[in-house]
Amino acid sequence: MLNATHSDDRIAEEHAKAFLVMAALALAAGSLVYLVILRLALPEQLARTAGPVVLLLVAGFALYCQRQRKIRTGLLALGLGVWAEVTLMAVITGGVRAPALYLYPLIILMAGWLLGLRAAYAFGGASVLACLGLALAEVMGLIGAVSNRSLLHLVIQSGAIIFMTVIVRRVVGGYQFRLHEVRRLGGELGAQVSALERSEASYHDLFNTVREAIYIQDCDGRFLDVNDGAVRMYGHPRETFIGRSPEFISAPGMNDLGKISALVELALAGEPQRFEFWGLRASGERFPKDVRLVRGTWFGKEVVIATAEDITARKAADEALRSSEEKFQKVFRASPIAIAVTRLSDGCFLDLNDAFTEIYGWTREECLGRSSVEVGHWLHPDDRGAWMERLLRAGRMANYEATQRNQRGEELQVRLCAEVIQLKGEACALVLAIDETERKRAELALRESRAGLAEAQRIGHVGSWVLELASGTMTWSEELCRIYERDPRTCAGTLEEMLDRAHPDDAEPLATVLLNQAGGPVGANEHQHRIVLTGGRIKTLHSRWEISRDASGKLLRVLGTSQDISPQEQAREEVKRFNAELEKRVQARTAELTAANRELESFAYSISHDLRSPLRGIDGFSHLLLERYRDQLDAQGRDYLARVRGAAQRMGALIDDILELSRVTRQEMRRERVDLSALAAELVEEMGQANSGPRPLTEIAPGCVVDGDPQLLKLLLQNLLENSWKYSARCAAPTIAFGCAAVDGKTVFHVRDNGVGFDEQFVDRLFAPFQRLHKPDDFEGNGIGLATVARIVRRHGGQVWAESKPGVATTVHFTLG
Repeated sequence: MLNATHSDDRIAEEHAKAFLVMAALALAAGSLVYLVILRLALPEQLARTAGPVVLLLVAGFALYCQRQRKIRTGLLALGLGVWAEVTLMAVITGGVRAPALYLYPLIILMAGWLLGLRAAYAFGGASVLACLGLALAEVMGLIGAVSNRSLLHLVIQSGAIIFMTVIVRRVVGGYQFRLHEVRRLGGELGAQVSALERSEASYHDLFNTVREAIYIQDCDGRFLDVNDGAVRMYGHPRETFIGRSPEFISAPGMNDLGKISALVELALAGEPQRFEFWGLRASGERFPKDVRLVRGTWFGKEVVIATAEDITARKAADEALRSSEEKFQKVFRASPIAIAVTRLSDGCFLDLNDAFTEIYGWTREECLGRSSVEVGHWLHPDDRGAWMERLLRAGRMANYEATQRNQRGEELQVRLCAEVIQLKGEACALVLAIDETERKRAELALRESRAGLAEAQRIGHVGSWVLELASGTMTWSEELCRIYERDPRTCAGTLEEMLDRAHPDDAEPLATVLLNQAGGPVGANEHQHRIVLTGGRIKTLHSRWEISRDASGKLLRVLGTSQDISPQEQAREEVKRFNAELEKRVQARTAELTAANRELESFAYSISHDLRSPLRGIDGFSHLLLERYRDQLDAQGRDYLARVRGAAQRMGALIDDILELSRVTRQEMRRERVDLSALAAELVEEMGQANSGPRPLTEIAPGCVVDGDPQLLKLLLQNLLENSWKYSARCAAPTIAFGCAAVDGKTVFHVRDNGVGFDEQFVDRLFAPFQRLHKPDDFEGNGIGLATVARIVRRHGGQVWAESKPGVATTVHFTLG
């Protein structure tokens, strides 16, 4: 339609241009002819030459406009110029009878043809008014009579007829040409309509046979048409869609309709769009669909063509795939078996689980993107090549044993299972690695253990046996065969043989305990019996066994051992004889010890009475000398006497300490429960009241309780606490601590101070009588205290030891059995 209109305009423009040139040339030629005839016929009427001259100027201006492509301006100037010249000539040449008036119809026809009806109406009205004016002017005598020759009439009429004929020819020719064009265009249009009808039918067939839903939407997003796929998809008739917006088929609350409107606008702008949309069927079912928007035309109108595909199945498949992948990932990550995914082309790791990193030691970051050879899993690259060759040849592999290494360089015995899989179109290997290093070691250890067990059974003369209760079959170990002096290669090892070899006196009791206790409670059982070997030799066996049951309580088997204790029985008899002899020796030794103790008591009594009297005399007479003869003695003499008295007093103290040590050794033990913590607190309080110096900070742990002799234990703690008090007295902040701790299942007590301490190289002398590690001038004492502690500890069946860092801390540890 647009092409036809454009063609008509082009044709009209060509006609106007050709007519303008023809009319201008004809007007110019006619004006020249008119001037020549006027000069020959009416040479005296020079005023009439003004008209032709003006027409020549108008024709020239029209040609100028044609050159400037201003066709309408040229035609309008030509029409106005001719009309004005005709009117002027009519005024000059006779009014309404002027020959020039024959040109008015020609001017009106030309204006209507070339300039339109409005121009024809304008020129027609102006011509009528001009004729009325000429007639009125002639009646009023304003225009005089003019003599017009017939030749002049002939020329003007002939020229008008010729020009009219030319115009008619042009008009008729243009009409015929247009009629031909119309017929041609009609034929083409008919063919196009037929083709369009066929195309539309084909379009509708295609439109409605497409499985997906198709919508035609205007710029506002409203539906102009839908196909049968949309009707099937939603269950609504086609008519219900027309004029509706996407909200009509939108699942409530599940789509952003504002965003969808924006996507429609982008599609109209030429940007194809794709998005997911939740639809609502006529049945109320909600379903997902994949929507595509593109710009198109529909009956000459720009529209949006939308195609929609129901992706419910695809979403379900995607969800199932996602769920499957999620499950796989969970299994993959949580599996205790090392799993890795590698690319077959270059062996690079694509993924691996935590068990893989735990077994091999390399992190995921260290492995991903690198091959196992680059990381260093394989001891030798050729090993991987052989494994890969077998995998590619079979497509899968199970239980391939290989030696690899971990990140620390330790060798691993692994069992590899692998299968070729496709990931994103690329061949990969799913590899499971089971670390069997410990199992291999366990198998080796088991073999060694079995060998060791067999050797131990051989050395210890212990044989094992298994009695299957369901079948009654029994299995003997090699050592049990040797105990029965049977060849392990030929020994049947049955229950009957075991009972047959039993001593006649022990056969029935053995059968009774085995058969009766087999149905008894589960647990350990034992029995001692004798067997009779070839030649009448007798061995004594000690058998132990346990009965096992299944979950339902059904008896399964009896597992037992039999040890040849013949040497032990012989040794036991020897021990009995030896014990009898030893008992006699003990009684004799006890009598000797009793006599020795009596002698020791007598010796102690002698020391107590026989030695004290001389010492008292020495001390007394020395004191009298100092008192009575002090003035007669010089300083040195008085010093000698003071030293004598000091030595006598120290000797008396030594005698007391020796007696105390003797009483510790001879005193009868009386064991009872003793709270050492309370006893230590009591002693510290007594020492604090007895000493005037600064009192040390004491820490006594509660709950230190032991079974022992209360008097001896008090003496033990007294000696230790007095030593700590004495040796820490010179510290700026003296501390004493008493407590206990469990060490290797025993209770170890300790007394600790921060005193002067001692050199640990002399620790062996510390608990010997009269051994001192400090000068007497520095610290008083006789060296008996720690010796007394050692004897008390030994009488309680314990041990005592000490450790020290001089000037830092000294600790005496002891146990009490």
